[in-house]
Amino acid sequence: MSWDRFACHLVSLAALLVAVDCGAAEPRRGTEGGASSTGGSGGSSSGSSRRYNRIQHGQCTYTFILPENDGGSTACRESKAGGQYNANALQRDAPQMEQDFSNQKIQHLEHVMENYTQWLQKIENYIKESMKVEMAQLQQSAVHNHTAAMLEMGTSLLSQTAEQTRKLTDVETQVLNQTSRLEIQLLENSLSTNKLEKQLLVQTNEISKLHDKNG
Repeated sequence: MSWDRFACHLVSLAALLVAVDCGAAEPRRGTEGGASSTGGSGGSSSGSSRRYNRIQHGQCTYTFILPENDGGSTACRESKAGGQYNANALQRDAPQMEQDFSNQKIQHLEHVMENYTQWLQKIENYIKESMKVEMAQLQQSAVHNHTAAMLEMGTSLLSQTAEQTRKLTDVETQVLNQTSRLEIQLLENSLSTNKLEKQLLVQTNEISKLHDKNG
């Protein structure tokens, strides 16, 4: 999902929360996956502690997946004062999602770098083994071959080594270019997140002002 669509979803969610607070009827909220008074202790089939937040607004029902609770069985507290939802939670979730996205990118880059490193080590070992075989053949046939043949084989070995070295250099260049592109992308994503946070803060302040005027 692109950052523009992500921003639209956050703004729509903020507008929905305000609409629910300003409505005549109190929205109906429920949680799934945690302890409830009607259904007992619930959860997904895999035993996950993931919780859900369901909001009824008119004829529409909206279900939101809440972050998993890292504190074990202690559920996250939902703050509600004066019938208003805490809109600042949206601003806290956005950096967390960006951080998770950045961590995934970094982990993917580390995995790619590890694969390239293993591949380079295999090539290096192959070159070493090839050189050992070539040198052994040179030693065995040194007595029976003249100087021209030895020079020809040495030239062939050097050519192979130079070709393998060139390939290794190309691979290293590709890895560095990919790393640079990922770093630039992470920076752009961070800037987009900061811009989105500022927009959300401005919109939240405007909504609060409108709510105060209507109140």
